[in-house]
Amino acid sequence: MQHLILNRDRLYPVRLPDVSEDAPTFDGTEVPLEYLFTYWDRRFALKAFLKDFPEVSAVQALSALRKRADADFPVDSEDGRMGGMPVFRGTRVPIKFMFDSLKIGDSVEGFLSDYTSVDREDALRILEVASELVEVATYENTAR
Repeated sequence: MQHLILNRDRLYPVRLPDVSEDAPTFDGTEVPLEYLFTYWDRRFALKAFLKDFPEVSAVQALSALRKRADADFPVDSEDGRMGGMPVFRGTRVPIKFMFDSLKIGDSVEGFLSDYTSVDREDALRILEVASELVEVATYENTAR
């Protein structure tokens, strides 16, 4: 899918992916959601995407990022398990245990050696999502 927006001068040298004609776009625009995810995955600030694609609102971008984070979030939370406390998917190990472990100076590897039922990729994904949420929250607070 080629759009006129691909011809504009962007602030950052981002190679945008080719997307199909039926790729999901932001409502009211021709900007594919995949463009936002490309910026995000390459660690460009949300401001850069919004500056390069002004037809997308901050609310639309933040909503898309939240939905994406929720889709790969390796966390379970059920009333009957651990009192509803968020736990690593498929375990009874609360997410809080990892953050408490990191707070006292333990490494991720140290935490994983103590809780062998936790998958390394899930622990790293939790940390990545936490980082993304801090970035999104920071942007929301400065955008007001």
